[in-house]
Amino acid sequence: MQSRLRMAALAIAATVTWVPAAFAGSAPVENKVHLDLQITGLGHDGCVLEIKPAHPSCTFPKIQKAIRASEISDPLRLSVNVVAQSSGADRDCSFTIILKEPGRPPSTFLRGVRLAPTVAGKPVPLQSLRCFLNTATVAGKAEPGRSRR
Repeated sequence: MQSRLRMAALAIAATVTWVPAAFAGSAPVENKVHLDLQITGLGHDGCVLEIKPAHPSCTFPKIQKAIRASEISDPLRLSVNVVAQSSGADRDCSFTIILKEPGRPPSTFLRGVRLAPTVAGKPVPLQSLRCFLNTATVAGKAEPGRSRR
């Protein structure tokens, strides 16, 4: 019985000393992220694209870009480069992509990538994330004489 208690105490002591040491030296991870956006279903009046971090452990400068009506195509292809940092243990970096069109509610998309660990003496890793975004809304049209129950 006494040996079991001794083993349990050693296990707890090893865990208490090991866990803080594992996370004490973890610095934020920084990557260059290339976002390749392909957007379908946009109207012909232009829109405003906004990209911002989706959670607090991912940081990068907020991006806002106005897209004129003359630039709209289907699909609209945009390339955006971001230098993102993640301070979380899982190195997750999530993006909130918001498309604001006149006369329509804003479309919000969440996309994420796990950042590669940085190695001392090597350049900042480059990640690529392709996002297919569809903003088309399908409106149901009621037929005359029919009712929904």
